[in-house]
Amino acid sequence: MSTLSYEQLQQAWVQAGGPPSEARVAAAIAEAESSGSLTAIHNTAYPDKPGYSPPAPGNQPEYSVGPWQVNELAHPSYSTGTLETALGAARAAVAISNRGTDFHPWSTYTSGAYLGYLSGGSSPAPGSTGATSAASGTSGSASDSSSGGGGLDLGAILKELLLRAGELILGLFLIYLGLKALGVNLNLPSPQMPWIGQQPLPAPTTPLGAPGAA
Repeated sequence: MSTLSYEQLQQAWVQAGGPPSEARVAAAIAEAESSGSLTAIHNTAYPDKPGYSPPAPGNQPEYSVGPWQVNELAHPSYSTGTLETALGAARAAVAISNRGTDFHPWSTYTSGAYLGYLSGGSSPAPGSTGATSAASGTSGSASDSSSGGGGLDLGAILKELLLRAGELILGLFLIYLGLKALGVNLNLPSPQMPWIGQQPLPAPTTPLGAPGAA
């Protein structure tokens, strides 16, 4: 099996020790990077190896391998053989992302390209099966995304964006509470209400000729 499905990528991620809550994002990144291919190689470093093309102007040479396109030049402790296995590549992705807390090493995450590969449904349980052979490995960086993967799922994209926004708001609120607990005076400006401070309008007088007038 040279190409992993979206579900198999999730399973490999969880088996490698990644949190199930981030399995969908991790799998979407792999789809955006390589279409889930175990043998995908982006070679702009070695002219004597297959698939070589010179790096684009301003880009550093790279030799990125496997579903998550781990750059061996940036992380020389991981071999091509390791990164071309499902579990070896997934272990690398788990380590690079600090167990799913930071996917910024992948350009397909920072650009938002991975959102087009997100699919709905629950993440697999840690005991799920479906990934291929095991190998050790860690670290790497992402290369340019390649074609393939699933279709655009607007519901999943919206859900993901709302989740990230909620995490950001919660983080800011916790920071605010921490600063208040430390006695930090934030001196937040009060909203300006243009009508505050104005004199009240005079009460209306009884018009001439109205009932009760002399």
